Amino acid sequence: MRFFRRFASTFFFALLACAIALSQTAPAPSLAPRTPGAQDDKTAMMAREFGPRFTLLPDFPIMAGDLDGDGTEDLVFVVTGKNPLLSEGEFGFKVIDPYNSFFGYGDPKITMTFGTLEPGPTKYVLILHNWRADVAKKKFAIVNFPFTKLELGKIVNKKKKPEMALEAQETGGLNSVVYWDGKKYKWEVMGESDK
Repeated sequence: MRFFRRFASTFFFALLACAIALSQTAPAPSLAPRTPGAQDDKTAMMAREFGPRFTLLPDFPIMAGDLDGDGTEDLVFVVTGKNPLLSEGEFGFKVIDPYNSFFGYGDPKITMTFGTLEPGPTKYVLILHNWRADVAKKKFAIVNFPFTKLELGKIVNKKKKPEMALEAQETGGLNSVVYWDGKKYKWEVMGESDK
């Protein structure tokens, strides 16, 4: 019995020493929520929502604005990568081609085979509607949209109401916009650049 008490006492103190040592070396878990909005969070969100096939192009910032006019903020990413049609079904986004749709035929399965005259890597525009929600409202990958510069701007719609649009400048100085018409994204030419 004496042996058992000595063994139990030694075992208890050894266990207590291990618990104290572990509590002093292991950091306490952080219970603070991650704040959305940081560049890394948005980049991670892009990979989660559109897949690992895309890489942000460093010359284009991540843009935020209400593109579809629903009162919530949307995100716009300019990326390069593999053909978006390869991951469209897996990640639940829609590949669209508003540029070629303007000219009468915008089926991305066909128009993705067309060549591009724009310099550098092939660029795609990823749009995530209502990015702060638990589940994105809609997701789009725009293909064949020619531009060397891209920024958010405003245009006046048919009801004489300003709405947000993606303003683009092409290599030859042509200006164009892509905007949400209430049902889909459309491309329109805006004229020559003054630059």
